[in-house]
Amino acid sequence: MNTACPSCATVYAVTPADVGRRIACAKCGTNLRVAAGGLEVEPKPNPAPPTQPADNPLLLAARTWAKDIDPPTFLFSFGVLLVIYFVAMPAIAAAKIDRRLAQSQEAAFEHAVKMRALQERKESEKAIKDAEEKWAKTRVEYEDAVEYAKFDRAKGAYLERYGLLLGNLLAAGGAVWLLRTDQPLPRRIVAGVVVTVQVLLAFQTATPVGCGSAARAYNRSVPAPSELEPRT
Repeated sequence: MNTACPSCATVYAVTPADVGRRIACAKCGTNLRVAAGGLEVEPKPNPAPPTQPADNPLLLAARTWAKDIDPPTFLFSFGVLLVIYFVAMPAIAAAKIDRRLAQSQEAAFEHAVKMRALQERKESEKAIKDAEEKWAKTRVEYEDAVEYAKFDRAKGAYLERYGLLLGNLLAAGGAVWLLRTDQPLPRRIVAGVVVTVQVLLAFQTATPVGCGSAARAYNRSVPAPSELEPRT
């Protein structure tokens, strides 16, 4: 039997034995299927949906948090982050001093080892004297580095106190806002605890002795580095 392409009307001779075959039209390129009634256009397969990469758990948690956050929660969270940051700064500054002290002590130990090796090899007096002079200059550099770290710590206390003040104000404002809005019970409990703790800390800041015999650490002044004495 003769049948035409549905797209361009090109005539093809097909037989009942060809039923089920799939061909492409030689003229227009249309994909055809031989059916019992003639040629039919082969339906295009539905494209597979693009595969989505699996979400990172941290990214998913961040999206969930960003979706549920509201202004009081954001204010409270930002204030708490500031408080944590500026509370950690003095410890970091103290660790910087300890690190430079350790470097100075390590250099002194290496010098002692070197001098012992020179004496065991019975080096000349000039070699030993040169090593001592070199160490004297190096020791001054290490001691200066320690003093500069102490100055940095003392100067940083000014910014740290203001940062703590700002962070506490933001956290307190967000906590009060959370208490005054229709928030889930866990958030209201956390906000109430934070406000209570801040009131107690404010009381002990105004009266440094508080309930104990010693002042709070954040009420104590940061010890300034001692004046540099002339070195010989």
